[in-house]
Amino acid sequence: MYSEQAKSTKSMRSSIIKKITSLAFDTGLIRAGRQLWSKSLTVLNYHRIDDPHQAGFDSFLPTVSAHPDEFNRQMDYLARWFNVISLRAVVNWFRISGFRVRLLDGALFL
Repeated sequence: MYSEQAKSTKSMRSSIIKKITSLAFDTGLIRAGRQLWSKSLTVLNYHRIDDPHQAGFDSFLPTVSAHPDEFNRQMDYLARWFNVISLRAVVNWFRISGFRVRLLDGALFL
């Protein structure tokens, strides 16, 4: 019984956090906070994109970084609010300037 109650509380908390995050995400409020790190390079890493709820999923759940639908939504957000740069741009930035020259504001390497 305790286990079911704990799961319910965790699920409700998770749902609230997801709704708040979604609101900030959809309205661009998160972008306002970007000013704090706009002069840095943001690096984002996905380990695995998969649907752990599909029939036959028999892998280790924590290795899933995002569901395919959520991944697509995240990519749309990144394209809208960040300056996504290539590995070549990062390497050239380091080789040529040694990090002395500023990258584009909101630079993100994926």
